[in-house]
Amino acid sequence: MQTGSPTELDSLCVPGSQAEGNAGATAHVVQGTGRAFVTINLQITTLTVNVVAAADATAHAEYTLTGYDAQWPSLKQIGTSRSVDAHHDLELQLLGGKWLVSVEN
Repeated sequence: MQTGSPTELDSLCVPGSQAEGNAGATAHVVQGTGRAFVTINLQITTLTVNVVAAADATAHAEYTLTGYDAQWPSLKQIGTSRSVDAHHDLELQLLGGKWLVSVEN
């Protein structure tokens, strides 16, 4: 979300889904706090995808983000770089030939 707008994420979500609603949550927090995390490296350590029906799948991803805290919107670094371990569980739907996120946990 380089612009601070969730528009880039919306294009990856099923229209009207829970995931689309969540796409704006991070932008709201960043704009409200005046702080962001700038990712300079993303290392995916685990990615498991299961197709459960012709147009439905689940995915589990574990990853490490390396970056730094920054002021918003200048993105001026605050403190030293750090790494953050995270994971996401997703439900996906095949729409228009593209796998889009419908639920993000």
